Amino acid sequence: IASLGPDKYFDLQANHAKLQQTGQYQQGQLALGQQRLQQQAAYQQGQLNQGQQQLNLTAQKNQADNANKQLELSLKAGENSAKSQATQQAAVQKMQDYVGAHQSSANNVASMYDTVNQVKSIKPEVFDRVFGFGGTVNSRIPGTESADAWSKIEQMQGQARLMGVIGMKGTGPVSDSEGQAAARAFLAINQNMSPKAARAAVDSWQKVLQRQTAYLQKQQPVVDTYQRKIDAFNASQNGAAAPRAGQSEGGYTFLGGDPGDPNSWRKN
Repeated sequence: IASLGPDKYFDLQANHAKLQQTGQYQQGQLALGQQRLQQQAAYQQGQLNQGQQQLNLTAQKNQADNANKQLELSLKAGENSAKSQATQQAAVQKMQDYVGAHQSSANNVASMYDTVNQVKSIKPEVFDRVFGFGGTVNSRIPGTESADAWSKIEQMQGQARLMGVIGMKGTGPVSDSEGQAAARAFLAINQNMSPKAARAAVDSWQKVLQRQTAYLQKQQPVVDTYQRKIDAFNASQNGAAAPRAGQSEGGYTFLGGDPGDPNSWRKN
């Protein structure tokens, strides 16, 4: 102070404070920009996973449908050559691939739906503290309700990215564009948005999962039929006796006739 004088000293201090504030602001803007880039990359990866998963399940169902027709024709013709048996086994394998893929998708959707329900059960006042002004600070205090809430929200988003966001085509009355909009909003949830916007995105995502669940349930009878045909084929290959009329297996009763014919079974 003695060397600069009071006025110059305090001017220097004020300028230093301004520089610090400017630096903090720029650092904050940089961090925000990095966060947005990370969110964009995560969304794009989710979109890639989504397309691949939906394509795989749809393609496997088409292959299974064709394989089922091929198997029925071969069995009705009474073909028993080594070549025909290889063809039948290949057809059964494609049916098995679809059954497994369908079950995997059903498990994934059920797991995501369970996590969404956990997020929706977070107390409103706790959910609100995670977002908007002070949300990031609140959620970084270990052991607090806010930290647990944000961790659950991140888990919800992480599941979707890891498993692949399920496509909307053919899964309900909502168009693809509306389904994709819901997915974008869900994956873009961040602590800078308002609690109201975050809650709306979670609600939309829950509806997406409900539609996908309904779609998978609609396909379940086909999956059950294919599984019975697979079991019957494997039993015949292993030399096992055909089921007797009245015998129950997997929730179905055999009525007699061809075990591979779905009309030969009645659901219990």
